[in-house]
Amino acid sequence: MSSVLLAMMCVPSFAGDALDPSEDAPVKPFTGIYVRADALYSLSMPTFTFDLADADVSEGKFGGGIGIGYQFNDWLRADLTGNYIGKSSYDLDIGFASISAEHQVLSGMLTGYAELGHIAGFTPYLGFGAGVARITDSTTTSFGAGDFELKQTDFAYNIVGGASYRLNDKVTLDAGYQFFAVPSALNVLDEEFSHGIEHHQVKVGLRYNLW
Repeated sequence: MSSVLLAMMCVPSFAGDALDPSEDAPVKPFTGIYVRADALYSLSMPTFTFDLADADVSEGKFGGGIGIGYQFNDWLRADLTGNYIGKSSYDLDIGFASISAEHQVLSGMLTGYAELGHIAGFTPYLGFGAGVARITDSTTTSFGAGDFELKQTDFAYNIVGGASYRLNDKVTLDAGYQFFAVPSALNVLDEEFSHGIEHHQVKVGLRYNLW
């Protein structure tokens, strides 16, 4: 009889464990403000097309950005970022004269993202953004005649795709591809001075949820 009573007393405990809502409960989606920091690497980018066989050329493939955003719900978010694309330069010394040039890009972008569900802990997304770019090109020569500086402020846009992984309740790892373009900018790196500057970039960063 005592063994029967003991078994009956244990049944509610086991049932309670089986129905414990804290176990296997889905993670509550975050909504609210977040900050982000990213590293950028340009796979292909504008380069100097002049005949610079003897020049020392450095292409600024690395860059970065910081920003603030808002997660509206489990499938939509947006952020405002400031970004820097590493400075490209060349130096040409032909003995009796030298020429140096630099090219750098700053941008401010507002980007919206559609998150496409959750797959094995990952959240794929697609995004599109628009903003403004500040492009600075300068050339200096040892003889001074060819010195100039050109600063352009133009419309810019980006198209992004990637996936994020939530490390914990506060931190999310983000990695993907970004196409960044300034379609009307004068490309002084090109000997034909064409219009349009484009970058294909790999982007890796962290998002930190504030509240």
